[in-house]
Amino acid sequence: MKRVALVLAILLLAWAAPLHAELSAQGNGKVFFQPAKTGAWGLVRHGVDPRWVLNPDGDRRGDGVPSFGINPVSGEPEAVWARFAGTYEIVFSRFDGEQWTRPATVSGGFTGNDISPVLVHDARGDRVVVWSRSETTAQVYLSASPVADAAFLPPARLSREGLPARSPSVVVDGLLAYVAFEEQRDEDRFVLVTAAELSRVSPAGPVKGGGPGINPFVVGEAQVMDEGGAGPEPPTERGIGSPDPWWQPGSSPPEQDPLDPVGPSAPRIHGEEGTVWVDWIAGKTIGFAEILGYALSETRYVDIPGDNVDVARRTVQRIITGR
Repeated sequence: MKRVALVLAILLLAWAAPLHAELSAQGNGKVFFQPAKTGAWGLVRHGVDPRWVLNPDGDRRGDGVPSFGINPVSGEPEAVWARFAGTYEIVFSRFDGEQWTRPATVSGGFTGNDISPVLVHDARGDRVVVWSRSETTAQVYLSASPVADAAFLPPARLSREGLPARSPSVVVDGLLAYVAFEEQRDEDRFVLVTAAELSRVSPAGPVKGGGPGINPFVVGEAQVMDEGGAGPEPPTERGIGSPDPWWQPGSSPPEQDPLDPVGPSAPRIHGEEGTVWVDWIAGKTIGFAEILGYALSETRYVDIPGDNVDVARRTVQRIITGR
């Protein structure tokens, strides 16, 4: 397997200065991502083979920031992003050793906006993508594709119809993809955890009950309680990249993004050596729960020291994993 190194730098900028990304695969297998004020997809490195540069026209279209990673089986860099073509759609590309492949649609035929995708892989190299969709109310979707084929399965809605949902976070544990997101019910907020069985994505043999597919189900939920009063502002980044602009490129952003892909609780789901847990901002604390079988454990809380959410989340990690 080709050894691939990942070099990543992320810089958070104001709304008026979108991220700059250069995502290119060098002959030695490195991936480069470097933000700047010139745009989300402008090229800053010189002397780079044009075949190695992903989506060089992205700035002209107003494309969103990519989420990318190295496929653990093929060793190839892969990426997803929100491409603008009148509306935003989620597309996928991989580097085949010589060039980036033609972008393939992930979100499939929706006439509204699909934004803020997150890409992860399972141990077999199958791809899992989650994102936010601007239906009548914002919703969360998932799709997947087998390592041997870049064709993505029809998207599955993870959130509940009529209830606004946002801020998806995903982790793969074995053949299950766990997704956490925020759901709004009137004045109350909840963190929902769903799971999708991945055995049908690239089955080893005939699958009883039909061909490949995704069958998501709800694992559990926790109400977001603002312990200790109002807490810090939620982080603006969502894993790799920042919230994608939903407005028409070239226009000024509104005062408030009606899709707002980062909710106040900013839920994150994590996996480490077979242990999966979810945490979220709850006032001046971090709420967290472990996923035990197909259910959530009782919610616990740790204080956020000096509004430093990352420090509190590392404390949660030590509590959960014991190290």
